Amino acid sequence: KVQKNNSSRAATTAAPPSVSTTTTTDADDDGSHDAAHMCVACTMAIADEAPIKLDESLYHSRCLRCSRCFLQLFKHGKVLTISRTDEGDMLCSNCVPLYLEEQRKQQQRRREEEEREKAQEQWEKRAQQRLAAAAKQKAKEEERKKLRAAAASAEVVTTVAAFYGQSAREIPALTVGDVMRVTKREGEWWKGVLGNGVAGWFRGDVVRASTEEEKQRFMKEVSKFLKRTPSSRRHRVGGSSSSSSSSSS
Repeated sequence: KVQKNNSSRAATTAAPPSVSTTTTTDADDDGSHDAAHMCVACTMAIADEAPIKLDESLYHSRCLRCSRCFLQLFKHGKVLTISRTDEGDMLCSNCVPLYLEEQRKQQQRRREEEEREKAQEQWEKRAQQRLAAAAKQKAKEEERKKLRAAAASAEVVTTVAAFYGQSAREIPALTVGDVMRVTKREGEWWKGVLGNGVAGWFRGDVVRASTEEEKQRFMKEVSKFLKRTPSSRRHRVGGSSSSSSSSSS
């Protein structure tokens, strides 16, 4: 915003920095050469000439210069049009557009830098999320491998006669051909878990040792179960006998 001292009209520029402008005026020369007058530019006493008063400040005529191009702003007994930046620097009319353009470019560079930093932060966040997801997926795969290995090495049996549980601790139902993993034996009662995670006790005389083909079918059922089942229930199929026994006791 450029504001002229002798006018109430204000013009708004597109550039963000603002400069206040003083129009051409006569030097404030009252004929006094008081040595107490001090130039705010050079901090020297004004003794050999009339001080130039500008915005309640006093200057030597030689010290009143553009802070950019150092053009003397007092000529022929008059002060040229002067603009002040937000920092208080004086600019001539030729340097004002150059100053505004520099400020615009600086702000543009700051915006671009902020955008780059923001993009970098977002990229790092997405990268961390991808790494976390990959680590989680890898942990799941490792867990599945361990469970499959445990199920493959366990005792697998096939039902040869139907069985229907009569209590909550017994397996609900077994049909001929069901394949399961044995986790515990107590006399004629065995404990096992089917490929779908259903577990319980049953009589050992209703099963026989499974064939390799039946074991392969059981492992396929286990794999399907592991893919769609929360990890809190996976131990039923692939866990060790001791963990299965303690969890269901």
